[in-house]
Amino acid sequence: MNVFQYYFSNKNQLPRDVGFEIFGNVHVVWLIGILVAVFGFCRLYKKFSREGRGNCLKAVSLSMLLMEIYKDGVLIATGAFSLKNLPLHLCGMAIFIYVIHSFKPNDITSEIIYSLCLPGAFLALLFPTWTAYPVINFIHLHSFILHSLLIIYPLLLLNAGDLVPNSKNLWTSAVFLMGVVPPMYYFNKIFDTNFLFINKPSEINASLIFLERDLGNPGYLLGYIAIVLIIWCFLYLPVLLFEYKNDMDLNQM
Repeated sequence: MNVFQYYFSNKNQLPRDVGFEIFGNVHVVWLIGILVAVFGFCRLYKKFSREGRGNCLKAVSLSMLLMEIYKDGVLIATGAFSLKNLPLHLCGMAIFIYVIHSFKPNDITSEIIYSLCLPGAFLALLFPTWTAYPVINFIHLHSFILHSLLIIYPLLLLNAGDLVPNSKNLWTSAVFLMGVVPPMYYFNKIFDTNFLFINKPSEINASLIFLERDLGNPGYLLGYIAIVLIIWCFLYLPVLLFEYKNDMDLNQM
């Protein structure tokens, strides 16, 4: 059997039994490997000079951009490309946000990366939507490697103290969502896509499926908003405590 026989196959060309299970052996091995890679990259990044760190971030962000171009190129060459493959999910948009940040770091992109891109990529790795693809398949490899880099990039910054979350800047992430979600909802309606999973739940994500069952559609989006707020509480509670402690220390001086 040729192990590369399904390398360029799209989802519709694959047998049902060649994929992997969520939290099965393949998935767990990937997650462990990603943890090891994060640890190694973080240790290496801290040893770099400021210029070296900047070059490292550019290399990571441009690697993701080239990977996305490669993926679309393969899909076009094999006749499998469609509007559904555009980088309009959160992780696809994150690629361009990271590129902007790597060349011109600023508070807005930093906060969006921490509050939206990092948790989005983390959840995508925990509950991947590409389970139909076997290990030796470019979509399988692309998806795991890309989402790994989407996590590694902000963790490099956080671990080295080059990105400090600021609760006062969280409004920028809310504005970003308000600017992206409504037009994307209608884009999905018109072109029969489901970017950001706002028109219907992901088939893989059981929590969103349960929300749709209990709240209906589009009512489940209220639950979607609640999930985002819960994630933000988890991410920003330590930040708020740290900011409060610093304010107290300053007042006592």
